[in-house]
Amino acid sequence: MNKAFWFVAALWPLAATAQIELVPDAEPPAVFASRPQNIRVTLRNIGDTIATSDVQILLFQLTSATTVPIGKARSWKRIQILPRQTVLETLPLEFPAVRSSSRFRVELLGIGPMEVTVYPNDLLKRLSVLAGEPPLGVYDPDGQLKPLLKQAAIGAADFETEPTDSKLAIVWSNGRILPESVESRVKKGMSAVWIRTSTVPTSYAARIGAGVVVMTPEAALRGLADSPLPQLTLIRDAELALQPNALRLPSDNQTE
Repeated sequence: MNKAFWFVAALWPLAATAQIELVPDAEPPAVFASRPQNIRVTLRNIGDTIATSDVQILLFQLTSATTVPIGKARSWKRIQILPRQTVLETLPLEFPAVRSSSRFRVELLGIGPMEVTVYPNDLLKRLSVLAGEPPLGVYDPDGQLKPLLKQAAIGAADFETEPTDSKLAIVWSNGRILPESVESRVKKGMSAVWIRTSTVPTSYAARIGAGVVVMTPEAALRGLADSPLPQLTLIRDAELALQPNALRLPSDNQTE
């Protein structure tokens, strides 16, 4: 075999990899730290021949000033893509613990980078902080939220059996009206988030007596146990229930 053959053979893996490009999502994926996560990865073969690559992964943590590698490169899988084909893959990863939202870069060596936003594993503890004392009130007959609160070690008053004069309550119910144990306290000044099926795609606030209820569409909390984004939505709506004026423009908050 001549030298030209060996030169082409040596470059073939790089040439094959170069045909594969990473298709970025509109928004960086958002995941939890300290637990196994599956990241969706979209790959496209931009070439006219089959592209095959044994893909390796390298993880970096990003700060405003530095890019820090996390561990060593590791093998992921062999990717084979037909000419001009786009495929969807699932990349299993686990990110180190973080104290606040942090940016990471996942480098698919020879293909390209993708950015991931990583959140602490205990986001829902913010609800306990917002509720203060007495504890968060919960009306959740179908058990949509209670298991997550228990897992996060968040104390809660069960408004189905032991309603209290809480500062904040969360209701997950498709009933036509608020439970009496919640409504009577909202009228006296308690704040509440009411999660229910709704044709309205966004949250909105309504005053009931001296208190405020934020109506949250159930669809906005889909995947609550596994994704930080619906948890952040729930926290935001709880904050809104406690401070409804946050929705107003700055000029609207000025005293005349």
